[in-house]
Amino acid sequence: ANPDLAANTDTGYYDQPVFYDQPAPAQRVTVDQLEHMLGKANGGDKDVAQELAGMELTERMSSVKLQVWKGRLAGERSWVALVALADRSMFLAPPVGEIPAAAPPDSATQHAMLARTIEYVDKTISKLPNFFTTRTTVQYDEPPQEEGQTWKTVAGDQSLHKLETFNTTVLFRNNQEVLDADGRKERKARAPERTLITVGTFGPILVMVLQGATAPGSDLKWTRWEKGVSSSLAVFSFAVPRSLPLFEVGFCCLADPDGTLPFKTRTGYHGEFAIDLVSGAILRLTVQSDLEPRLPIIQSGIMVEYGSVEVGGQNYICPLRSVSFQRQRTVSVLHELGKGFGVYGPFATVLDDVAFSQYHMFRGEARVLSGDETPPEEK
Repeated sequence: ANPDLAANTDTGYYDQPVFYDQPAPAQRVTVDQLEHMLGKANGGDKDVAQELAGMELTERMSSVKLQVWKGRLAGERSWVALVALADRSMFLAPPVGEIPAAAPPDSATQHAMLARTIEYVDKTISKLPNFFTTRTTVQYDEPPQEEGQTWKTVAGDQSLHKLETFNTTVLFRNNQEVLDADGRKERKARAPERTLITVGTFGPILVMVLQGATAPGSDLKWTRWEKGVSSSLAVFSFAVPRSLPLFEVGFCCLADPDGTLPFKTRTGYHGEFAIDLVSGAILRLTVQSDLEPRLPIIQSGIMVEYGSVEVGGQNYICPLRSVSFQRQRTVSVLHELGKGFGVYGPFATVLDDVAFSQYHMFRGEARVLSGDETPPEEK
């Protein structure tokens, strides 16, 4: 429309494809079928690991059943593959045989159960002592692209492989989680490469779930009975809309402009919690985000198992194990046309398997010495 204008442009271009999630096809099996396969496996460590990598569970493999196989597999590779397979099933219902065949409680009993749980979270969690614990994190990731493979190609191997294991001391002080100095340094150093960080495991996540699940507009309902360590657990499911800004997920990093811009969003969420009938304590919890398909994250969730631990001579309900995962776009930074820019690649899954151990009371001791006493040696 205006012949006096001139357009200046590069003569080159790049083609950024639209990636839809393309998970690798897998053989769907039950827990019984999986255990039958493991019991009959005659191959070596590598062969068993490859067979496990091609499977997907249709029901949850419990932490107890998983540990039974730890010393019975051929080697480290098959154990890593089994843990990755079991961890991905943590958000499913247990096998039918592990669900007690008891009638659901009536509405009044359900209301009493939930009231006991709300009281537990409101009063008991706030009275937890100051303590510290060792958090052992095993990181799982999909293998990187092979040398020479274009960023436009979906990787052939999408199975989860063990990436690294590290320990961090977590302090629980004044109802707040605090990483020790070394933990903060390690977390900061890993942020640009791989960020799967969960905050609030020791109490805030319980408050968030109950606050959201009991809010107007949310859906909270009875789901089933479930076998616990010593008695049956009552399981409730919940769904919280996005209009309640309680749950945040993040992603590092957006492709534009150069793969260094972090992304965070508040989402709705859904999940389950299993409660002890006597104390009202939540002994198992799952939370999964309800994410829009257009986002660079399409799945994100966490599972936490709680149990009794001794701290300072008394027993408290604290985290024993957690699994967190995220399925997100990969990002590559290209250097073409004289410029550097980020582009999105295929989706990939990252997963953390976390165990909490060595709980100790966080306290100091003081001793007053007289002038003629020799100070004790430092330890």
